Amino acid sequence: MKVSWIFVSIVILGVSLVGCSADPASPAPTVTVAPAPLATLAPTATASPTPIPPPESPFALRSECTHANYRIYVSLPASYESSGSERYPVIYLLDADWYFDGSHWRLEGDGVAGIVAGLGDGGSIPESILVGIGYEEGNGRDTDFLWYPDLFYRFLTQELIPLVEEEYLADTAAGGTLIGHSDGGYFTMYALFQYTGEDKPPFTRFVAISGDYTKNNADLFTEELRLYRRLEDQGELDVALYMTVGGREEARFITSNQQLAERLEGRGYDRFRFRSEPYPALTHANIIRPAAVNGLRWVFDE
Repeated sequence: MKVSWIFVSIVILGVSLVGCSADPASPAPTVTVAPAPLATLAPTATASPTPIPPPESPFALRSECTHANYRIYVSLPASYESSGSERYPVIYLLDADWYFDGSHWRLEGDGVAGIVAGLGDGGSIPESILVGIGYEEGNGRDTDFLWYPDLFYRFLTQELIPLVEEEYLADTAAGGTLIGHSDGGYFTMYALFQYTGEDKPPFTRFVAISGDYTKNNADLFTEELRLYRRLEDQGELDVALYMTVGGREEARFITSNQQLAERLEGRGYDRFRFRSEPYPALTHANIIRPAAVNGLRWVFDE
């Protein structure tokens, strides 16, 4: 198993963002990044062009959509080579300050980076690029996931995803995978409900772990209804969703997961791959690792 990331915090220079459109379906802005001038990235005098390595991880990224400063973590597959031609699916992880590499007590060991690397090495999922979204200053998860999810969704789709697809060997045709726990699970479902049926949706796989869908006056149920009405004519929801909750969590988590799962199952969408899998013996804290492992396996098992 080989996971490639370097924990040197740098600010990316030369990021050019063309504003933040209020329409999530509008074309993404052009985003260009020049890596920081580190000695290890300096080109050498050779007869052939030297491939430009991707930015080091983690790096800082200022959003014009949310006006927040994010810390972006990246873990590359063992076979990744900047000069190569192979393209990799991208998995986007919320709350990366907690869950990315196992350095935080909430998910010890090797974190989601180790899970993705292990699953890729073992052939359970394709080798994938893992991109984690954290924060440079404090923790803005309440603002991003609950209070202004529309702005955070625009940051992901109009700023971060175009940057990742520009700077890394990302498989742009595959669509991204989004994984979140707790309020991150709430936002993961919010992101799914923004699906419009376009040819290239930003996300095609979702792993929503232990969200409390009663928050914000249960507004996610309204978002789900909006999705249903938007797709009523075409009847097709071409994504995969793995949704889970622990049996030893608070009642609001268990009940709202059951209600939302029942509603989605009753819609009868074509091409919708959906699995709701409760973990009866697990709590809000210890569900993360098994749910991430099983969820990623399932959404990639096409």
